[in-house]
Amino acid sequence: NKLKLTNDTKGHVGCYKLLIEIDGILRENFELNGTVCRLGGDEFVVLIENVRELELIPRLAENCRKLIAQPIHAGPNILRVTTSIGIS
Repeated sequence: NKLKLTNDTKGHVGCYKLLIEIDGILRENFELNGTVCRLGGDEFVVLIENVRELELIPRLAENCRKLIAQPIHAGPNILRVTTSIGIS
């Protein structure tokens, strides 16, 4: 997986800083609407409860994707990552 490549090229600290930054982006994006947790590796879950407007969820996911697509500062490195988002 590409997280392994990041770990191999940027080291454990660089990879960890990247995951911390992504976690921060998710928490900021969903702070009023959900709970964020990291399952492991490069997998995160966002739990959104009591949704009254279902059309809000795809908008939140797209906003999250756009935020993560921006260059991420992970220590001395500036990285770009891609996301895959599923909604169920």
